[in-house]
Amino acid sequence: MKDGKLKRSHSTYPFRDDDGRILRHSYYDVEVEGFAQQSFDIKKLELEKFVMFDFEPDNQYDPNAIAVFYDDQKIGYVPQNSLQSMIKQYSDGEAHQIYSFISYINEDRNKVQIALGFYSNENSDLNVVKCKLCKTKLRDFNGRCRQNNLEAVETGCAVDLEYNYESERYLVCDDTGEELGEISKKQSAEIYDIIGETEEPFHAEVCDMDTDDDDNIICTIKVWCK
Repeated sequence: MKDGKLKRSHSTYPFRDDDGRILRHSYYDVEVEGFAQQSFDIKKLELEKFVMFDFEPDNQYDPNAIAVFYDDQKIGYVPQNSLQSMIKQYSDGEAHQIYSFISYINEDRNKVQIALGFYSNENSDLNVVKCKLCKTKLRDFNGRCRQNNLEAVETGCAVDLEYNYESERYLVCDDTGEELGEISKKQSAEIYDIIGETEEPFHAEVCDMDTDDDDNIICTIKVWCK
């Protein structure tokens, strides 16, 4: 924020919405076109407040026009590009859902941007790999047992994957970087074949926690691949 006239949100969309839909696409810097022509006081805008859309098939300039509404007042339009068809596709509120909020306000330039989050139900077009972590009894680079790190993990927690080219396995860490275990070489190869050199899965999280007969923690994760 600069002198109260330039405001930018750093919020991001979660992987799932409240109804369990999965985030498929997200954009955080979509300019609201025609804002200056709406005679709307930009000082009334609140950063991160949600906005709504309204289709205008009878618009004489663009039959695909989509108006942006803030507190029931039109503040402009979605840009004339592929976002128009995406918004229409994701607006059924059932299998698909779209969310949008004010992400940027520049009072000096009278400029406003919105963030868009496109969600849909999980289906066969996603590659999902379920992995039971192995090597969870080893010690991490700090000498701490991975089993101890697993004690702080819960179902639903997001995890990060890091590919080790020497072992040809993915190292799995929690969101603070603590090692939890590894993915088997076979499943690591399966994931690597899908995501290639990007080294970044779509999302990975803990889906099940259990213990064996010796009270060692068994952790299973799900990896959604792009």
